[in-house]
Amino acid sequence: MGAGDILKSLHDLTPTAFENVVYDLVCAAGLRNAVWRTPGADGGRDIEGEYSTVDFSGFHTVVRWYVECKRYDKAVDWPTVWGKIAYAENHEADYLLIVTTAPLSPQCKTEISKRNAKERHPKVRFWDASDLEQVLLRYPVVLVKHGVSNDSRLVAASFMSLAQHCSKVVQAAYGVSEFADHNNPPLEAAAALSELLTVRLRDAETVGRSSCSPFVLAADGYPWLKVADNASALGGFDRYGLRAMLTLIRHITPADELVVVPDKTAVRLTIPTHHARDVATSALLVEVATWADTEVRADATRLVIVARTANEQ
Repeated sequence: MGAGDILKSLHDLTPTAFENVVYDLVCAAGLRNAVWRTPGADGGRDIEGEYSTVDFSGFHTVVRWYVECKRYDKAVDWPTVWGKIAYAENHEADYLLIVTTAPLSPQCKTEISKRNAKERHPKVRFWDASDLEQVLLRYPVVLVKHGVSNDSRLVAASFMSLAQHCSKVVQAAYGVSEFADHNNPPLEAAAALSELLTVRLRDAETVGRSSCSPFVLAADGYPWLKVADNASALGGFDRYGLRAMLTLIRHITPADELVVVPDKTAVRLTIPTHHARDVATSALLVEVATWADTEVRADATRLVIVARTANEQ
Protein backbone atom coordinates (compact mmCIF):
# COMPACT_ATOMS: atom_id res chain seq x y z
CA MET A 1 0.00 0.00 0.00
CA GLY A 2 1.58 3.27 -1.12
CA ALA A 3 1.71 6.63 0.58
CA GLY A 4 -1.70 8.17 0.88
CA ASP A 5 -3.61 4.93 0.34
CA ILE A 6 -4.41 4.57 4.03
CA LEU A 7 -5.80 8.11 4.11
CA LYS A 8 -7.89 7.37 1.04
CA SER A 9 -9.33 4.29 2.77
CA LEU A 10 -10.12 6.39 5.84
CA HIS A 11 -11.94 8.93 3.67
CA ASP A 12 -14.09 6.12 2.29
CA LEU A 13 -15.32 5.18 5.78
CA THR A 14 -18.50 6.52 7.32
CA PRO A 15 -17.98 9.01 10.18
CA THR A 16 -19.01 6.32 12.68
CA ALA A 17 -16.60 3.77 11.18
CA PHE A 18 -13.82 6.38 11.31
CA GLU A 19 -14.53 6.97 15.00
CA ASN A 20 -14.27 3.20 15.52
CA VAL A 21 -10.82 3.23 13.94
CA VAL A 22 -9.72 6.15 16.11
CA TYR A 23 -11.09 4.49 19.25
CA ASP A 24 -9.01 1.35 18.59
CA LEU A 25 -6.00 3.48 17.68
CA VAL A 26 -5.95 5.57 20.86
CA CYS A 27 -6.51 2.45 22.99
CA ALA A 28 -3.59 0.73 21.25
CA ALA A 29 -1.50 3.85 21.87
CA GLY A 30 -2.15 3.68 25.63
CA LEU A 31 -5.43 5.44 26.43
CA ARG A 32 -7.22 3.62 29.25
CA ASN A 33 -10.78 3.66 30.60
CA ALA A 34 -11.73 4.88 27.15
CA VAL A 35 -15.37 5.71 26.45
CA TRP A 36 -16.73 6.21 22.93
CA ARG A 37 -19.62 8.61 23.12
CA THR A 38 -22.81 7.89 21.17
CA PRO A 39 -22.35 9.13 17.60
CA GLY A 40 -24.17 12.39 17.05
CA ALA A 41 -24.48 13.13 20.75
CA ASP A 42 -20.87 13.50 21.88
CA GLY A 43 -21.52 16.80 23.65
CA GLY A 44 -18.16 18.12 22.56
CA ARG A 45 -15.94 15.06 22.35
CA ASP A 46 -16.12 11.72 20.57
CA ILE A 47 -13.85 9.74 22.89
CA GLU A 48 -12.55 10.34 26.38
CA GLY A 49 -10.12 8.41 28.50
CA GLU A 50 -7.15 8.49 30.83
CA TYR A 51 -3.42 8.23 30.33
CA SER A 52 -1.11 7.26 33.16
CA THR A 53 2.59 8.05 33.54
CA VAL A 54 5.06 6.98 36.22
CA ASP A 55 8.05 9.13 37.24
CA PHE A 56 11.36 7.76 38.52
CA SER A 57 10.09 7.78 42.13
CA GLY A 58 7.23 5.48 41.19
CA PHE A 59 4.56 8.20 41.50
CA HIS A 60 1.61 7.77 39.13
CA THR A 61 0.05 10.73 37.34
CA VAL A 62 -3.27 10.29 35.55
CA VAL A 63 -4.45 12.86 33.01
CA ARG A 64 -7.78 13.12 31.21
CA TRP A 65 -7.88 13.19 27.42
CA TYR A 66 -10.71 14.23 25.14
CA VAL A 67 -10.44 13.02 21.54
CA GLU A 68 -12.26 14.66 18.65
CA CYS A 69 -12.57 12.80 15.32
CA LYS A 70 -12.90 14.78 12.08
CA ARG A 71 -13.17 12.82 8.81
CA TYR A 72 -12.81 15.95 6.70
CA ASP A 73 -11.72 16.62 3.14
CA LYS A 74 -11.00 20.32 3.64
CA ALA A 75 -8.64 21.88 6.16
CA VAL A 76 -9.81 22.09 9.78
CA ASP A 77 -10.13 25.75 10.77
CA TRP A 78 -9.47 27.45 14.10
CA PRO A 79 -13.13 28.18 15.02
CA THR A 80 -13.88 24.44 14.80
CA VAL A 81 -11.01 23.56 17.11
CA TRP A 82 -11.74 26.48 19.44
CA GLY A 83 -15.26 25.21 20.04
CA LYS A 84 -13.86 21.84 21.13
CA ILE A 85 -11.24 23.50 23.33
CA ALA A 86 -13.89 25.54 25.11
CA TYR A 87 -15.90 22.40 25.89
CA ALA A 88 -12.84 20.45 27.08
CA GLU A 89 -11.72 23.40 29.23
CA ASN A 90 -15.16 23.71 30.81
CA HIS A 91 -15.02 20.00 31.75
CA GLU A 92 -11.46 20.24 33.10
CA ALA A 93 -9.83 17.93 30.58
CA ASP A 94 -6.04 17.98 30.59
CA TYR A 95 -5.56 17.31 26.88
CA LEU A 96 -7.56 17.58 23.68
CA LEU A 97 -6.48 15.44 20.72
CA ILE A 98 -7.78 16.33 17.26
CA VAL A 99 -7.65 13.35 14.88
CA THR A 100 -8.45 14.24 11.30
CA THR A 101 -7.96 13.01 7.75
CA ALA A 102 -7.47 16.62 6.63
CA PRO A 103 -4.69 19.11 7.30
CA LEU A 104 -5.07 21.84 9.90
CA SER A 105 -5.16 25.33 8.47
CA PRO A 106 -2.02 27.44 9.01
CA GLN A 107 -3.99 29.80 11.28
CA CYS A 108 -5.25 26.83 13.29
CA LYS A 109 -1.73 25.51 13.87
CA THR A 110 -0.52 28.96 14.84
CA GLU A 111 -3.32 29.49 17.37
CA ILE A 112 -2.75 26.03 18.85
CA SER A 113 0.97 26.76 19.29
CA LYS A 114 0.22 30.12 20.95
CA ARG A 115 -2.26 28.52 23.34
CA ASN A 116 0.05 25.64 24.27
CA ALA A 117 2.87 28.10 24.95
CA LYS A 118 0.74 29.67 27.70
CA GLU A 119 0.53 26.29 29.50
CA ARG A 120 -3.25 26.50 29.64
CA HIS A 121 -5.45 23.45 29.98
CA PRO A 122 -6.38 21.63 27.95
CA LYS A 123 -3.18 21.34 26.01
CA VAL A 124 -3.98 20.62 22.37
CA ARG A 125 -2.46 17.86 20.33
CA PHE A 126 -3.34 16.71 16.82
CA TRP A 127 -2.88 13.90 14.34
CA ASP A 128 -3.74 15.46 11.01
CA ALA A 129 -3.35 14.20 7.44
CA SER A 130 0.44 14.46 7.64
CA ASP A 131 0.64 12.41 10.87
CA LEU A 132 -2.28 9.99 10.95
CA GLU A 133 -1.00 7.47 8.41
CA GLN A 134 2.35 7.11 10.20
CA VAL A 135 0.65 6.74 13.58
CA LEU A 136 -1.60 3.99 12.22
CA LEU A 137 1.37 2.11 10.78
CA ARG A 138 2.70 1.70 14.33
CA TYR A 139 -0.39 -0.33 15.17
CA PRO A 140 -1.01 -2.81 12.32
CA VAL A 141 -3.74 -4.56 14.32
CA VAL A 142 -5.96 -1.49 13.82
CA LEU A 143 -5.29 -1.38 10.08
CA VAL A 144 -5.98 -5.08 9.60
CA LYS A 145 -9.05 -5.20 11.85
CA HIS A 146 -10.77 -2.36 10.00
CA GLY A 147 -9.54 -3.28 6.50
CA VAL A 148 -7.87 0.10 6.12
CA SER A 149 -4.75 -1.46 4.58
CA ASN A 150 -4.48 -4.30 2.07
CA ASP A 151 -0.76 -4.80 2.74
CA SER A 152 -0.41 -8.52 3.50
CA ARG A 153 2.89 -7.85 5.27
CA LEU A 154 0.97 -6.26 8.14
CA VAL A 155 -1.12 -9.36 8.85
CA ALA A 156 1.54 -11.29 10.77
CA ALA A 157 2.46 -8.23 12.82
CA SER A 158 -1.17 -7.55 13.65
CA PHE A 159 -1.62 -10.98 15.24
CA MET A 160 1.75 -11.15 17.01
CA SER A 161 0.62 -9.68 20.33
CA LEU A 162 -2.51 -11.84 20.48
CA ALA A 163 -0.48 -14.95 19.65
CA GLN A 164 2.00 -14.12 22.41
CA HIS A 165 -0.76 -13.65 24.95
CA CYS A 166 -2.41 -16.88 23.83
CA SER A 167 0.88 -18.70 24.20
CA LYS A 168 1.39 -17.34 27.71
CA VAL A 169 -2.06 -18.49 28.83
CA VAL A 170 -1.63 -21.95 27.32
CA GLN A 171 1.86 -22.26 28.80
CA ALA A 172 0.51 -21.24 32.20
CA ALA A 173 -2.21 -23.91 31.96
CA TYR A 174 0.39 -26.47 30.92
CA GLY A 175 2.62 -25.45 33.83
CA VAL A 176 -0.21 -25.98 36.31
CA SER A 177 -1.00 -29.37 34.77
CA GLU A 178 2.64 -30.43 34.84
CA PHE A 179 3.09 -29.27 38.44
CA ALA A 180 0.05 -31.34 39.44
CA ASP A 181 1.61 -34.31 37.62
CA HIS A 182 -1.32 -34.62 35.23
CA ASN A 183 -0.84 -36.62 32.05
CA ASN A 184 -2.49 -34.28 29.58
CA PRO A 185 -1.31 -34.88 25.97
CA PRO A 186 -3.84 -32.46 24.37
CA LEU A 187 -2.72 -29.58 26.62
CA GLU A 188 0.92 -30.47 26.06
CA ALA A 189 0.37 -30.38 22.30
CA ALA A 190 -1.51 -27.07 22.58
CA ALA A 191 1.40 -25.54 24.51
CA ALA A 192 3.93 -26.66 21.88
CA LEU A 193 1.70 -25.48 19.01
CA SER A 194 1.16 -22.05 20.58
CA GLU A 195 4.91 -21.73 21.09
CA LEU A 196 5.54 -22.63 17.44
CA LEU A 197 2.90 -20.12 16.28
CA THR A 198 4.43 -17.28 18.30
CA VAL A 199 7.96 -17.99 17.08
CA ARG A 200 6.95 -18.25 13.41
CA LEU A 201 4.97 -15.01 13.57
CA ARG A 202 7.99 -13.33 15.11
CA ASP A 203 10.20 -14.75 12.35
CA ALA A 204 7.82 -13.39 9.70
CA GLU A 205 7.85 -9.97 11.30
CA THR A 206 11.62 -9.68 11.92
CA VAL A 207 13.52 -11.68 9.30
CA GLY A 208 10.84 -12.52 6.75
CA ARG A 209 11.34 -16.29 6.85
CA SER A 210 11.42 -19.19 9.33
CA SER A 211 14.55 -19.59 11.40
CA CYS A 212 15.96 -22.74 13.03
CA SER A 213 16.89 -23.14 16.70
CA PRO A 214 18.59 -26.51 17.22
CA PHE A 215 16.78 -29.09 19.36
CA VAL A 216 18.67 -29.95 22.57
CA LEU A 217 17.32 -33.03 24.31
CA ALA A 218 18.22 -31.92 27.85
CA ALA A 219 16.29 -28.66 27.48
CA ASP A 220 13.62 -29.52 24.91
CA GLY A 221 12.77 -33.15 25.62
CA TYR A 222 9.86 -34.63 27.55
CA PRO A 223 9.77 -37.37 30.21
CA TRP A 224 7.89 -39.62 27.77
CA LEU A 225 10.37 -39.04 24.94
CA LYS A 226 12.87 -41.90 24.78
CA VAL A 227 15.88 -41.54 22.52
CA ALA A 228 17.46 -44.83 21.55
CA ASP A 229 20.90 -43.41 20.76
CA ASN A 230 22.74 -40.55 19.05
CA ALA A 231 20.73 -37.79 20.82
CA SER A 232 23.08 -35.12 19.42
CA ALA A 233 21.66 -35.81 15.96
CA LEU A 234 18.44 -34.12 17.07
CA GLY A 235 20.32 -30.83 16.75
CA GLY A 236 19.49 -30.90 13.05
CA PHE A 237 15.84 -30.26 13.89
CA ASP A 238 14.23 -26.98 14.90
CA ARG A 239 13.36 -27.18 18.59
CA TYR A 240 9.91 -25.57 18.27
CA GLY A 241 8.92 -27.55 15.21
CA LEU A 242 10.01 -30.93 16.54
CA ARG A 243 8.38 -30.34 19.94
CA ALA A 244 5.11 -29.48 18.20
CA MET A 245 5.28 -32.56 15.99
CA LEU A 246 6.16 -35.01 18.75
CA THR A 247 3.49 -33.76 21.16
CA LEU A 248 0.91 -33.76 18.39
CA ILE A 249 1.82 -37.33 17.36
CA ARG A 250 1.53 -38.46 20.98
CA HIS A 251 -1.87 -36.77 21.22
CA ILE A 252 -3.15 -38.33 17.99
CA THR A 253 -1.97 -41.88 18.58
CA PRO A 254 -2.30 -41.80 21.73
CA ALA A 255 0.89 -43.23 23.25
CA ASP A 256 2.30 -43.35 26.76
CA GLU A 257 5.76 -42.77 25.36
CA LEU A 258 7.50 -42.25 22.04
CA VAL A 259 10.74 -44.05 21.26
CA VAL A 260 12.79 -42.33 18.58
CA VAL A 261 15.86 -43.45 16.72
CA PRO A 262 17.60 -40.37 15.28
CA ASP A 263 20.29 -40.17 12.68
CA LYS A 264 21.81 -37.13 10.98
CA THR A 265 18.66 -35.95 9.22
CA ALA A 266 15.76 -38.11 10.41
CA VAL A 267 13.81 -39.30 13.42
CA ARG A 268 12.19 -42.71 13.21
CA LEU A 269 9.29 -43.57 15.51
CA THR A 270 7.63 -46.93 15.92
CA ILE A 271 4.17 -46.01 17.17
CA PRO A 272 1.63 -48.24 18.96
CA THR A 273 -0.91 -48.27 16.16
CA HIS A 274 -1.49 -49.98 12.84
CA HIS A 275 -2.57 -46.70 11.29
CA ALA A 276 0.71 -44.83 10.99
CA ARG A 277 -0.22 -43.70 7.49
CA ASP A 278 -3.39 -42.09 8.85
CA VAL A 279 -1.36 -40.23 11.44
CA ALA A 280 1.17 -39.11 8.82
CA THR A 281 -1.56 -37.71 6.59
CA SER A 282 -3.38 -35.85 9.38
CA ALA A 283 -4.08 -32.38 7.96
CA LEU A 284 -2.87 -30.68 11.16
CA LEU A 285 0.32 -32.75 11.33
CA VAL A 286 1.06 -31.99 7.67
CA GLU A 287 0.59 -28.26 8.32
CA VAL A 288 2.78 -28.36 11.41
CA ALA A 289 5.42 -30.25 9.42
CA THR A 290 5.49 -27.37 6.96
CA TRP A 291 6.16 -24.85 9.72
CA ALA A 292 8.65 -27.24 11.33
CA ASP A 293 10.50 -27.49 8.00
CA THR A 294 10.28 -31.27 8.02
CA GLU A 295 9.02 -34.12 5.87
CA VAL A 296 6.77 -36.76 7.43
CA ARG A 297 6.06 -40.17 5.92
CA ALA A 298 5.02 -43.61 7.13
CA ASP A 299 4.73 -47.29 6.47
CA ALA A 300 2.41 -49.63 8.38
CA THR A 301 3.71 -49.01 11.91
CA ARG A 302 6.54 -46.51 11.64
CA LEU A 303 6.67 -42.76 11.18
CA VAL A 304 9.72 -41.04 9.77
CA ILE A 305 10.32 -37.31 10.29
CA VAL A 306 13.07 -35.82 8.13
CA ALA A 307 14.64 -32.43 8.87
CA ARG A 308 14.68 -30.41 5.68
CA THR A 309 16.92 -27.81 7.35
CA ALA A 310 19.52 -30.52 7.91
CA ASN A 311 19.31 -31.52 4.26
CA GLU A 312 20.18 -27.95 3.27
CA GLN A 313 23.38 -27.93 5.31
